[in-house]
Amino acid sequence: MRIVQYGEIPEDPELHRQWNEVAQKMERPEVFYTCEWALAVQGAYRASLKPLLFLGYEGDELVGVASLATNKADENTVFLAASTADYCDFLTQPSSRPDFLDAVLSALEKSKAASVTLANLPEDSATTTALPTAAKKHGFHLHARPAYVCAQVDLCAGNERQELKAMLAGRKSSANIFAEWSARVR
Repeated sequence: MRIVQYGEIPEDPELHRQWNEVAQKMERPEVFYTCEWALAVQGAYRASLKPLLFLGYEGDELVGVASLATNKADENTVFLAASTADYCDFLTQPSSRPDFLDAVLSALEKSKAASVTLANLPEDSATTTALPTAAKKHGFHLHARPAYVCAQVDLCAGNERQELKAMLAGRKSSANIFAEWSARVR
């Protein structure tokens, strides 16, 4: 896996599209994983955080996104959206998570990152099972603990999810999508 690192999220519509496609492949896609969300957080916290974006490629295909940041003194690496208490994660298909996590932690190790704090990982994420091995391999000491009990609302599953995705791809307004979805679940 080839890793590309940026000091901010580039203004690149094709990257934004690919990023959102990767986010859709997560175990439980969240709005918090979208490129638009990361761009909003990057803009809102620019005074206190320096974005640190890692993109994973297999050939020319984007297969992984790690939206991280450091404080201005480069003392701690965190998820970019961690201060907003949103769900945060390494974005890949679950089966690719160990390889991508290994590649990102390798890059952080080479950069001499002083510490890495990965708050707000969902409990059911493939990252939680891949992290101990990758952390040990790259010299990071792991301390994990449950932080919050967070309810998750599953808006749809299975066929309903595919129908919602198809509606979104058809570029209907969000109000129309919600109205159609609401009518189906009543």
